[in-house]
Amino acid sequence: MLSRLSLLSLPERLEELASALDAGLRAETAAHAAGIDAPVGDGLVEAMRRSGFGLAAHELELLAACERAGRLPAALRRMAASQVRRRDRARRLLGRLAYPTLILGLGVVLALAVVPAGRATGIVTLTLALGLLLAIVGAVWRVRAARRDPAIDPARWPLVGAIARDAAESPYLAAMHALHGSGVPLDEAHRLATKAVPYAAARARLIVAAEALRRGLPLAESLASCASLSPESVELLARAEPLGALEDAFARAASRRDDTLDRRLDRSVRMLGGIAFAAAAILVLVIALDFYGGLFARVVPR
Repeated sequence: MLSRLSLLSLPERLEELASALDAGLRAETAAHAAGIDAPVGDGLVEAMRRSGFGLAAHELELLAACERAGRLPAALRRMAASQVRRRDRARRLLGRLAYPTLILGLGVVLALAVVPAGRATGIVTLTLALGLLLAIVGAVWRVRAARRDPAIDPARWPLVGAIARDAAESPYLAAMHALHGSGVPLDEAHRLATKAVPYAAARARLIVAAEALRRGLPLAESLASCASLSPESVELLARAEPLGALEDAFARAASRRDDTLDRRLDRSVRMLGGIAFAAAAILVLVIALDFYGGLFARVVPR
């Protein structure tokens, strides 16, 4: 059990494995350096699967295709960089939401503690707090359901549709960059990259595009025919495909979508933080008016 414990994070283990392979070490030595304790006779990626490396099935399948093409170290580094970016994005967003959420939570607790039971202010505060909690739980459930049900399309949701489109498109483009750069045939790369997309509706559109690709249509035209990607990404791919420069186009399109996603998330978080601060301020004002209004009514005779 202790052999499985490591102070390295998953991205660091990916980087360690890539570094060992680039240095020319044997597969067994590289696997040991990255904390892989399974035999490597069937390949490093298979050893990663058997050792419970921590990657999803579609990520292992992508790495296996790159390993067969002899480009595993580069794919490992790209995957590590992608995971670091996602982790940093999540930490940044949670950090920005933590303080306004705490302030709002303290305001709700203050209202429930100060306002006497049965007063209208307390009842309204409790109702709004429960409604907000149910809305958060419902949103999380809806997002989880969208990963499995193609009838639920987050790209069509109000306010967050653009964010959902970028979040679905970026993993596909990053996977296509890694696979195409490893020499994987375009149709096979498209099939594997589709599995990296988190939402079932977006995956369904890409599956339709795969049919057009098999009929001999260019990749950009196939993706545009069923609105699989944003117009910006299709434009970049359409300009690069005739020139044989798709690898660079995938990288630039993925970078563009990641940058756009970061900016949209930042704007949304600022908006949510502002709403939370405003709600807390209004709540405190209502509590003060309720408290001093009752005190004034008791002091001043009618």
